[in-house]
Amino acid sequence: MYIYVWLAVAAAMAVVEAFTQGLVTVWFVAGALASFVAALAGANVVVQMVLFLVVSVVCLVALRPFALRFRRAPQATEPTMVGKAAVVCEPLSADGMTGRVRTSQSMTWKACTQNGEALPIGTPVVVVAQDSAKLIVERKPS
Repeated sequence: MYIYVWLAVAAAMAVVEAFTQGLVTVWFVAGALASFVAALAGANVVVQMVLFLVVSVVCLVALRPFALRFRRAPQATEPTMVGKAAVVCEPLSADGMTGRVRTSQSMTWKACTQNGEALPIGTPVVVVAQDSAKLIVERKPS
């Protein structure tokens, strides 16, 4: 009777792990399979339950750190405007204070020139660096 229970527990935990992929329930699959083998060998219910708990905890403690090293976490990359063209929409002053530029996506950004050059409205520029939400630009070569 308990043979089928342990197989059902193992299958259910495997399905949950397949959907979550968080290395949370895979250890219970191992414990359920160990209890399944014990049930096949004729062990009583208490031994099966203790075996389930012990094998699950041992697998969790021993194997999870090893498995996490090989699991690839998604890398979040921040979009960058470097290399994009823009047009000055608020004058960029020579004293290093910021003006604004408009990108091809019609977004405006705070900006300053890399070399401190003053640029009037309408000047085409190219983004050479980005400092958080401020763009560092230089005059676009003709």
